[in-house]
Amino acid sequence: MGRKGIGKLSLFSIANKIEIHTVKNSQKNGFLILPKKIQELLNKSNDKEDYHPDDIPVSEITLDRQGTRVILSDLKRRTGVAASALRKRIARRFSIIGSQYKFNVIVDGTPISISDRDYFYKLQYLWYYGKKSEQYVDYCR
Repeated sequence: MGRKGIGKLSLFSIANKIEIHTVKNSQKNGFLILPKKIQELLNKSNDKEDYHPDDIPVSEITLDRQGTRVILSDLKRRTGVAASALRKRIARRFSIIGSQYKFNVIVDGTPISISDRDYFYKLQYLWYYGKKSEQYVDYCR
């Protein structure tokens, strides 16, 4: 996937509200990042004032088991891109997407799956080997 290590900064360019929920060893933690607050701090202060994300109360952490959830909301760019086009782009971008890889991406409340790649209907022939690859036959129907 990434190579340069700057992908983590991309969140700031697309969302005005970033929530991080995480659970490790049954301990829940979460915080809220508001990029506008960071920008306000940078604009008003010549001396370097630290920014501290707001804590999310444990009762509001939406994970029940170990893992991390990143929730982007109040998106900055409102384009005419339909949810179906976004789903297709994300499904094609990530080769390890879905519950079997423990990497779920949800758009408008619906998880993205391999079928969102929307190219299986174009196949004329499909060779598969063994049970693991048999799952792709169903996508072609």
